[in-house]
Order: sequence, then C-alpha cells, then structure tokens
Amino acid sequence: MDLSSIKVVALDVYGTMIANEDHQGEFPFRKGLDKFLETCKNRGIDLCAVSDRDIELANIDLCDSGVDLEYFNGMIFRLGRLGEPKNLRRVLSTFMIEPNKLLFIGDDYDTDIVPAKEIGCKFYQIPEYINGRNNGFDINDMVHL
Repeated sequence: MDLSSIKVVALDVYGTMIANEDHQGEFPFRKGLDKFLETCKNRGIDLCAVSDRDIELANIDLCDSGVDLEYFNGMIFRLGRLGEPKNLRRVLSTFMIEPNKLLFIGDDYDTDIVPAKEIGCKFYQIPEYINGRNNGFDINDMVHL
C-alpha cells in the first residue's frame, strides 16, 4: 500500500494503542508505538486518537500507559458509541482532507475497518492488544510511512 500521500493518521485507543480494558495503567502502550508516533511527527503527518468510549477516560488511560499526548495536539475524538462503527467523517472534516489522505489504524473489523473502507480511507487492521497479550506485535515494524 502506498502511504506517501497520507496527511493524517488516526489511531484507535483501546485494543490498538493501549491494552483493551486497561483502566489502571497496568500495561505499557503497544510495542513500537512511540517510534511510530515519532516517525509521523518527523514526516509532518498529523495524528489523532479516536475512541468509542469516554474521551476523558481515554486521555487518562493513555497517560497512565505512558503515551505522550503531545503527539496528538489535543486531537482526541469520541466517534460514536461503544460497539458502533466509528464516524471517521469527523476526522476528515476537522483536518479538511479527502478520505485517501487518512490512514486509520484499528483492531476491530466491524467498528474500525468497515467504516474506513466505506468512506475510502486507507487502513490497517492490527491484532487486538488485550491485557498484556499481543504486545509482541510491533506497530512500527508493520506500518511503513
């Protein structure tokens, strides 16, 4: 997949960046996430975090897991309700970009990948990170910008 035209990367919070259901900061963020976020920053790619859960809680959980929120410049969105497809059009309108300029990275096919496909975004589905399992997967090794 050619990602040279990407202007914005949106990352799902739970199950993608941090362990699903990790509300105590018990587990570190996804392996390679720090390197991936830094690569995006160095290439001038804007970042945002998205969730279908409470945004204040997501901010706390990201911080507790060691994610540097400065990468997101306050762009953390709640895009729907838990278990519903994420409304990625909000990301497109906020950043004023066409769908082919957005890369969405998520773990759930129905709530993350299907809505990205439907509006024409580029996407990666990665293994769900649950309670410390699957953290051997390195996001920086998979997604090459």
